[in-house]
Amino acid sequence: MAIKFEIRDSRLLRLALAESRFSPFDLYEDGAYPDHQDAKAEVERLAETYLAPLDAEGLKDALAEHAAYLSEWQPERLEQARTPQDFARLCAFAEIHAALMRTEAELRLASFSAPRETDPVFDAAPALFGSLQDGMIALAPENIDPGWVATNAVFFVGEGALFPHPLLAGYRELLGLLAELAGDPALRVLVALDPHRHARREDLQYRLLEDYWDGMKLTRETLDSLDGHDQGTSFHAAVGRNEAETLFNPLLGTWFDWRGRADDPDDPVKRLYIREVKPPHGPFGREIPAVLNRELHAERDTAARRFTHVDGKVCRYPLETYPASASDPRAALPAPERARKLWRVDGPMSDTQWCELVGQFYRGNELIAEHLGNAFTLAPGSG
Repeated sequence: MAIKFEIRDSRLLRLALAESRFSPFDLYEDGAYPDHQDAKAEVERLAETYLAPLDAEGLKDALAEHAAYLSEWQPERLEQARTPQDFARLCAFAEIHAALMRTEAELRLASFSAPRETDPVFDAAPALFGSLQDGMIALAPENIDPGWVATNAVFFVGEGALFPHPLLAGYRELLGLLAELAGDPALRVLVALDPHRHARREDLQYRLLEDYWDGMKLTRETLDSLDGHDQGTSFHAAVGRNEAETLFNPLLGTWFDWRGRADDPDDPVKRLYIREVKPPHGPFGREIPAVLNRELHAERDTAARRFTHVDGKVCRYPLETYPASASDPRAALPAPERARKLWRVDGPMSDTQWCELVGQFYRGNELIAEHLGNAFTLAPGSG
Protein backbone atom coordinates (compact mmCIF):
# COMPACT_ATOMS: atom_id res chain seq x y z
CA MET A 1 0.00 0.00 0.00
CA ALA A 2 1.40 3.36 -1.03
CA ILE A 3 0.72 5.85 1.76
CA LYS A 4 0.36 9.47 0.69
CA PHE A 5 0.16 12.56 2.87
CA GLU A 6 -1.14 16.03 2.04
CA ILE A 7 0.13 18.86 4.22
CA ARG A 8 -3.27 20.54 4.56
CA ASP A 9 -5.19 17.34 5.29
CA SER A 10 -2.87 15.30 7.50
CA ARG A 11 -2.58 16.07 11.21
CA LEU A 12 -0.01 13.31 11.41
CA LEU A 13 2.25 14.95 8.85
CA ARG A 14 1.91 18.35 10.50
CA LEU A 15 2.81 16.78 13.84
CA ALA A 16 5.85 15.11 12.26
CA LEU A 17 6.98 18.47 10.84
CA ALA A 18 6.40 20.21 14.17
CA GLU A 19 8.18 17.76 16.46
CA SER A 20 11.81 17.01 15.82
CA ARG A 21 12.42 13.33 15.10
CA PHE A 22 8.76 12.47 15.54
CA SER A 23 7.87 8.83 14.99
CA PRO A 24 4.37 7.37 14.58
CA PHE A 25 5.52 4.88 17.22
CA ASP A 26 5.02 7.76 19.67
CA LEU A 27 1.31 7.03 19.10
CA TYR A 28 1.65 3.23 19.08
CA GLU A 29 0.23 2.34 22.48
CA ASP A 30 -3.40 2.49 23.52
CA GLY A 31 -4.36 5.74 25.18
CA ALA A 32 -6.41 8.89 24.89
CA TYR A 33 -3.57 11.10 23.61
CA PRO A 34 -5.57 14.23 24.48
CA ASP A 35 -3.14 16.60 22.75
CA HIS A 36 -2.99 14.53 19.56
CA GLN A 37 -6.36 12.82 19.16
CA ASP A 38 -6.61 13.59 15.44
CA ALA A 39 -3.10 12.31 14.72
CA LYS A 40 -3.75 9.17 16.77
CA ALA A 41 -6.99 8.52 14.87
CA GLU A 42 -5.21 9.08 11.54
CA VAL A 43 -2.34 6.71 12.29
CA GLU A 44 -4.77 4.00 13.41
CA ARG A 45 -6.80 4.43 10.19
CA LEU A 46 -3.64 4.12 8.12
CA ALA A 47 -2.53 1.03 10.05
CA GLU A 48 -5.94 -0.59 9.60
CA THR A 49 -5.84 0.07 5.85
CA TYR A 50 -2.32 -1.36 5.63
CA LEU A 51 -3.24 -4.48 7.59
CA ALA A 52 -6.51 -5.29 5.81
CA PRO A 53 -4.99 -7.07 2.76
CA LEU A 54 -1.91 -8.43 4.56
CA ASP A 55 -1.76 -12.25 4.42
CA ALA A 56 0.94 -14.59 5.75
CA GLU A 57 3.13 -14.20 2.67
CA GLY A 58 2.71 -10.44 2.70
CA LEU A 59 3.68 -10.32 6.38
CA LYS A 60 6.81 -12.31 5.62
CA ASP A 61 7.79 -9.80 2.92
CA ALA A 62 6.94 -6.85 5.18
CA LEU A 63 9.09 -8.18 8.00
CA ALA A 64 11.99 -8.64 5.61
CA GLU A 65 11.52 -5.10 4.30
CA HIS A 66 11.38 -3.47 7.74
CA ALA A 67 13.70 -5.80 9.70
CA ALA A 68 16.64 -3.39 9.82
CA TYR A 69 14.47 -0.44 10.86
CA LEU A 70 12.65 -2.36 13.59
CA SER A 71 15.87 -3.88 14.94
CA GLU A 72 17.54 -0.48 15.25
CA TRP A 73 14.66 1.79 16.26
CA GLN A 74 12.13 -0.52 17.94
CA PRO A 75 14.22 -3.35 19.43
CA GLU A 76 12.16 -3.69 22.61
CA ARG A 77 8.82 -3.87 20.81
CA LEU A 78 10.28 -6.31 18.29
CA GLU A 79 11.59 -8.52 21.08
CA GLN A 80 8.22 -8.46 22.86
CA ALA A 81 6.21 -9.32 19.72
CA ARG A 82 4.75 -12.84 19.86
CA THR A 83 1.84 -13.18 17.44
CA PRO A 84 1.46 -12.48 13.72
CA GLN A 85 -0.80 -9.58 14.71
CA ASP A 86 2.02 -8.09 16.83
CA PHE A 87 4.50 -8.28 13.96
CA ALA A 88 1.97 -6.99 11.44
CA ARG A 89 1.22 -3.90 13.57
CA LEU A 90 4.94 -3.20 13.89
CA CYS A 91 5.29 -3.40 10.11
CA ALA A 92 2.30 -1.10 9.62
CA PHE A 93 3.81 1.61 11.80
CA ALA A 94 7.22 1.15 10.19
CA GLU A 95 5.60 1.64 6.76
CA ILE A 96 3.79 4.76 7.99
CA HIS A 97 7.07 6.14 9.33
CA ALA A 98 8.79 5.44 6.01
CA ALA A 99 5.99 7.24 4.16
CA LEU A 100 6.27 10.23 6.49
CA MET A 101 10.03 10.39 5.89
CA ARG A 102 9.49 10.25 2.12
CA THR A 103 6.95 13.06 2.32
CA GLU A 104 9.22 15.18 4.51
CA ALA A 105 12.03 14.67 1.99
CA GLU A 106 9.70 15.76 -0.83
CA LEU A 107 8.67 18.87 1.11
CA ARG A 108 12.31 19.65 1.85
CA LEU A 109 13.09 19.42 -1.86
CA ALA A 110 10.10 21.63 -2.69
CA SER A 111 11.34 24.21 -0.18
CA PHE A 112 14.23 25.02 -2.52
CA SER A 113 11.73 26.86 -4.70
CA ALA A 114 10.89 30.51 -4.17
CA PRO A 115 8.02 31.17 -1.73
CA ARG A 116 4.52 31.03 -3.18
CA GLU A 117 1.49 32.88 -1.90
CA THR A 118 -0.30 29.53 -1.57
CA ASP A 119 2.30 28.10 0.85
CA PRO A 120 0.72 27.07 4.18
CA VAL A 121 2.96 29.48 6.11
CA PHE A 122 0.95 32.40 4.69
CA ASP A 123 -2.48 30.99 5.59
CA ALA A 124 -2.68 32.83 8.90
CA ALA A 125 -0.97 36.00 7.67
CA PRO A 126 -1.61 36.55 3.94
CA ALA A 127 -0.04 40.04 4.03
CA LEU A 128 3.26 38.50 5.05
CA PHE A 129 3.91 37.27 1.51
CA GLY A 130 3.93 40.79 0.12
CA SER A 131 6.49 41.90 2.72
CA LEU A 132 9.14 39.34 1.75
CA GLN A 133 12.48 40.62 0.55
CA ASP A 134 14.57 38.40 -1.68
CA GLY A 135 12.19 35.59 -0.70
CA MET A 136 12.86 36.05 3.02
CA ILE A 137 11.33 37.82 6.01
CA ALA A 138 13.11 40.88 7.40
CA LEU A 139 13.71 40.36 11.10
CA ALA A 140 13.00 43.14 13.58
CA PRO A 141 13.13 43.21 17.39
CA GLU A 142 9.38 42.59 17.58
CA ASN A 143 9.92 39.23 15.86
CA ILE A 144 12.30 38.09 18.56
CA ASP A 145 11.53 36.32 21.82
CA PRO A 146 14.88 35.32 23.36
CA GLY A 147 13.26 32.32 25.03
CA TRP A 148 12.47 30.84 21.64
CA VAL A 149 15.06 31.97 19.15
CA ALA A 150 18.12 29.72 18.74
CA THR A 151 17.05 27.27 21.44
CA ASN A 152 13.72 26.53 19.80
CA ALA A 153 14.10 28.26 16.42
CA VAL A 154 10.87 30.25 16.32
CA PHE A 155 10.15 33.82 15.24
CA PHE A 156 6.93 35.76 15.77
CA VAL A 157 4.76 38.05 13.67
CA GLY A 158 2.09 39.29 16.05
CA GLU A 159 0.73 36.18 17.71
CA GLY A 160 1.77 34.00 14.80
CA ALA A 161 4.80 31.72 15.17
CA LEU A 162 7.05 31.22 12.15
CA PHE A 163 9.83 28.69 11.74
CA PRO A 164 13.16 28.98 9.92
CA HIS A 165 13.59 27.21 6.62
CA PRO A 166 14.22 23.46 7.19
CA LEU A 167 17.71 23.82 5.70
CA LEU A 168 18.45 26.60 8.22
CA ALA A 169 16.70 25.30 11.34
CA GLY A 170 19.66 23.20 12.50
CA TYR A 171 21.98 26.23 12.71
CA ARG A 172 20.77 27.37 16.10
CA GLU A 173 23.84 29.37 17.06
CA LEU A 174 23.63 31.22 13.73
CA LEU A 175 19.93 31.89 14.29
CA GLY A 176 20.73 33.33 17.70
CA LEU A 177 23.32 35.64 16.18
CA LEU A 178 20.93 36.73 13.42
CA ALA A 179 18.29 37.50 16.04
CA GLU A 180 20.81 39.59 17.97
CA LEU A 181 21.88 41.49 14.85
CA ALA A 182 18.24 42.23 14.02
CA GLY A 183 18.29 44.73 16.86
CA ASP A 184 20.96 46.84 15.11
CA PRO A 185 19.18 49.55 13.07
CA ALA A 186 22.18 49.81 10.77
CA LEU A 187 21.71 46.22 9.58
CA ARG A 188 19.08 44.47 7.49
CA VAL A 189 18.66 40.83 8.57
CA LEU A 190 16.69 38.46 6.34
CA VAL A 191 15.73 34.87 7.16
CA ALA A 192 14.11 32.23 4.94
CA LEU A 193 10.95 30.67 6.34
CA ASP A 194 9.71 27.11 6.41
CA PRO A 195 6.93 27.26 3.79
CA HIS A 196 4.93 24.43 5.36
CA ARG A 197 4.79 25.31 9.06
CA HIS A 198 3.10 27.93 11.17
CA ALA A 199 1.43 28.11 14.57
CA ARG A 200 0.04 30.55 17.09
CA ARG A 201 2.08 31.59 20.09
CA GLU A 202 -0.59 30.27 22.44
CA ASP A 203 -0.43 26.83 20.84
CA LEU A 204 3.29 26.37 21.27
CA GLN A 205 4.51 24.21 24.11
CA TYR A 206 7.57 25.45 25.93
CA ARG A 207 9.81 22.49 25.45
CA LEU A 208 13.08 21.91 23.68
CA LEU A 209 13.01 20.82 20.06
CA GLU A 210 16.67 19.92 19.56
CA ASP A 211 17.26 17.50 16.74
CA TYR A 212 19.50 15.43 18.98
CA TRP A 213 16.65 14.83 21.44
CA ASP A 214 14.59 11.89 20.23
CA GLY A 215 11.45 10.69 21.96
CA MET A 216 9.04 11.78 24.67
CA LYS A 217 9.59 15.06 26.50
CA LEU A 218 9.11 15.20 30.25
CA THR A 219 7.27 18.13 31.81
CA ARG A 220 5.72 18.78 35.17
CA GLU A 221 2.34 18.06 33.62
CA THR A 222 3.30 14.70 32.08
CA LEU A 223 5.35 13.49 35.06
CA ASP A 224 2.38 11.95 36.87
CA SER A 225 0.37 11.06 33.76
CA LEU A 226 -0.17 7.41 32.87
CA ASP A 227 -1.52 8.30 29.43
CA GLY A 228 0.20 6.27 26.72
CA HIS A 229 1.57 9.42 25.08
CA ASP A 230 3.29 10.33 28.35
CA GLN A 231 5.12 7.03 28.54
CA GLY A 232 7.94 5.81 26.36
CA THR A 233 11.62 6.07 25.60
CA SER A 234 13.79 9.03 24.68
CA PHE A 235 17.45 9.28 23.80
CA HIS A 236 19.60 12.33 24.42
CA ALA A 237 22.83 12.52 22.46
CA ALA A 238 25.80 14.26 24.04
CA VAL A 239 26.46 17.11 21.60
CA GLY A 240 27.76 20.63 21.99
CA ARG A 241 29.87 19.67 25.01
CA ASN A 242 32.74 21.86 26.12
CA GLU A 243 36.35 20.70 26.07
CA ALA A 244 36.47 19.87 29.78
CA GLU A 245 33.33 17.73 29.60
CA THR A 246 34.64 15.87 26.57
CA LEU A 247 38.04 15.21 28.10
CA PHE A 248 37.13 14.31 31.66
CA ASN A 249 33.64 12.80 31.23
CA PRO A 250 33.39 11.16 27.80
CA LEU A 251 29.74 10.48 26.96
CA LEU A 252 27.77 9.41 23.89
CA GLY A 253 24.26 9.81 25.24
CA THR A 254 21.67 8.67 27.76
CA TRP A 255 18.44 6.69 27.48
CA PHE A 256 15.35 7.56 29.54
CA ASP A 257 12.41 5.18 29.71
CA TRP A 258 9.13 5.95 31.52
CA ARG A 259 6.62 3.10 31.82
CA GLY A 260 3.57 2.17 33.85
CA ARG A 261 4.39 -0.66 36.23
CA ALA A 262 1.59 -3.01 35.17
CA ASP A 263 -1.08 -3.64 32.59
CA ASP A 264 -3.65 -2.80 35.27
CA PRO A 265 -4.84 0.76 34.46
CA ASP A 266 -5.53 1.31 38.17
CA ASP A 267 -1.89 0.76 39.14
CA PRO A 268 -0.59 4.27 39.89
CA VAL A 269 3.12 3.43 39.76
CA LYS A 270 5.26 4.78 36.93
CA ARG A 271 8.78 3.45 36.48
CA LEU A 272 11.85 5.28 35.21
CA TYR A 273 14.96 3.59 33.83
CA ILE A 274 18.02 5.72 33.01
CA ARG A 275 20.84 4.09 31.01
CA GLU A 276 24.04 5.99 30.36
CA VAL A 277 26.02 5.30 27.16
CA LYS A 278 29.72 6.05 27.35
CA PRO A 279 32.17 5.75 24.43
CA PRO A 280 34.52 2.76 24.01
CA HIS A 281 37.46 4.73 25.38
CA GLY A 282 38.39 6.53 28.56
CA PRO A 283 39.20 10.20 29.27
CA PHE A 284 41.69 11.70 26.82
CA GLY A 285 40.92 8.80 24.46
CA ARG A 286 42.88 6.27 26.45
CA GLU A 287 42.33 2.57 25.88
CA ILE A 288 40.17 0.72 28.38
CA PRO A 289 39.28 -2.99 28.76
CA ALA A 290 35.58 -2.37 29.34
CA VAL A 291 32.97 0.38 29.47
CA LEU A 292 31.34 1.18 32.81
CA ASN A 293 27.89 2.74 32.44
CA ARG A 294 25.74 4.04 35.26
CA GLU A 295 22.12 2.91 35.35
CA LEU A 296 19.24 3.98 37.59
CA HIS A 297 15.78 2.63 38.35
CA ALA A 298 13.06 4.61 40.11
CA GLU A 299 9.37 4.21 40.88
CA ARG A 300 6.91 7.07 41.30
CA ASP A 301 3.45 6.88 42.84
CA THR A 302 1.54 9.11 40.43
CA ALA A 303 -1.47 9.26 42.76
CA ALA A 304 0.62 10.53 45.69
CA ARG A 305 2.94 12.47 43.30
CA ARG A 306 6.02 11.14 45.07
CA PHE A 307 8.90 8.83 44.25
CA THR A 308 8.86 5.76 46.47
CA HIS A 309 11.97 3.92 45.26
CA VAL A 310 15.29 4.64 43.57
CA ASP A 311 18.47 2.61 43.11
CA GLY A 312 21.71 3.03 41.19
CA LYS A 313 24.11 0.50 39.73
CA VAL A 314 27.12 0.28 37.43
CA CYS A 315 27.16 -2.11 34.46
CA ARG A 316 30.34 -3.46 32.86
CA TYR A 317 30.48 -4.08 29.09
CA PRO A 318 33.65 -5.71 27.66
CA LEU A 319 35.06 -3.63 24.84
CA GLU A 320 35.05 -6.47 22.30
CA THR A 321 31.26 -6.81 22.48
CA TYR A 322 30.33 -3.16 23.11
CA PRO A 323 28.40 -1.86 20.06
CA ALA A 324 27.97 1.85 20.88
CA SER A 325 30.29 4.34 19.21
CA ALA A 326 30.38 7.97 18.10
CA SER A 327 28.94 6.92 14.73
CA ASP A 328 26.23 4.77 16.32
CA PRO A 329 25.49 6.03 19.85
CA ARG A 330 22.03 4.46 19.83
CA ALA A 331 23.24 0.91 19.23
CA ALA A 332 21.28 -1.56 21.34
CA LEU A 333 23.41 -2.61 24.29
CA PRO A 334 23.65 -6.32 25.14
CA ALA A 335 23.17 -7.60 28.65
CA PRO A 336 26.11 -6.38 30.74
CA GLU A 337 28.85 -8.84 31.57
CA ARG A 338 28.59 -7.74 35.19
CA ALA A 339 26.37 -5.37 37.13
CA ARG A 340 26.54 -4.19 40.73
CA LYS A 341 23.81 -2.32 42.54
CA LEU A 342 25.54 0.33 44.64
CA TRP A 343 22.76 2.08 46.52
CA ARG A 344 19.02 2.03 47.07
CA VAL A 345 16.41 4.16 48.84
CA ASP A 346 12.84 3.01 49.58
CA GLY A 347 9.98 5.06 50.96
CA PRO A 348 8.20 8.31 50.06
CA MET A 349 10.73 10.95 49.05
CA SER A 350 10.31 14.62 48.31
CA ASP A 351 11.18 15.70 44.78
CA THR A 352 14.12 17.62 46.23
CA GLN A 353 15.50 14.53 47.95
CA TRP A 354 15.05 12.41 44.84
CA CYS A 355 16.65 15.00 42.56
CA GLU A 356 19.65 15.32 44.86
CA LEU A 357 20.19 11.55 44.72
CA VAL A 358 19.87 11.43 40.93
CA GLY A 359 22.00 14.52 40.38
CA GLN A 360 24.81 13.36 42.63
CA PHE A 361 24.85 9.84 41.16
CA TYR A 362 25.05 11.21 37.62
CA ARG A 363 27.59 13.93 38.37
CA GLY A 364 29.21 14.99 35.10
CA ASN A 365 26.29 13.89 32.89
CA GLU A 366 24.55 17.07 31.77
CA LEU A 367 21.88 15.08 29.90
CA ILE A 368 20.16 14.25 33.19
CA ALA A 369 19.34 17.91 33.73
CA GLU A 370 18.40 18.25 30.05
CA HIS A 371 15.74 15.55 30.37
CA LEU A 372 14.46 16.28 33.86
CA GLY A 373 14.91 20.06 33.91
CA ASN A 374 11.38 20.94 32.74
CA ALA A 375 9.86 18.90 35.57
CA PHE A 376 12.31 19.46 38.43
CA THR A 377 15.07 21.72 39.69
CA LEU A 378 18.04 19.39 39.92
CA ALA A 379 20.72 19.61 42.53
CA PRO A 380 24.08 21.16 41.61
CA GLY A 381 26.45 18.73 39.97
CA SER A 382 23.82 16.99 37.83
CA GLY A 383 25.20 18.31 34.59
